[in-house]
Amino acid sequence: MDYDNGFILQKAVDWSLLNDGMTIPVSACSLFRACDESILTHEQSKDIKILIDGEFYNAKLKNQNFVQSNWAGHKDVIQIRYSRQSPLAIKLRDIFQKSYAYLFAQKQELGKSKRQIPLPDNLQEYILLYLTSSPDVLYMECCYNKGRVWVQAG
Repeated sequence: MDYDNGFILQKAVDWSLLNDGMTIPVSACSLFRACDESILTHEQSKDIKILIDGEFYNAKLKNQNFVQSNWAGHKDVIQIRYSRQSPLAIKLRDIFQKSYAYLFAQKQELGKSKRQIPLPDNLQEYILLYLTSSPDVLYMECCYNKGRVWVQAG
């Protein structure tokens, strides 16, 4: 499967990525449009696969539903969504164990706060997301910091 020229974005690991999904920045949405025009229709979603370490994981590519008349001029919000107990979320928490442990401990201290918790510099980890030759498959490369050298997880 070809993904060499399909780089979309780099995203820092955070609580949402490890549990629920991620929002695609507006700046990267045009790359999705080039691959699949249908996903940019308001309120639409489709099932996709995320390829990590040679294994496919189910997810949903979703154009969020919001009342456009209440948010005049607001661009659509495209997300990759999955459940907290999905194999994809479990895989990401397994790959990024240190980040998850830190974020989990911070969440315990904050209680029900919705505040975004940043990872300290020494724990920063990333995913790189790529389009592939299949419009229903995205390739996710997981990178973690080992010393000051970035290595692909897996």
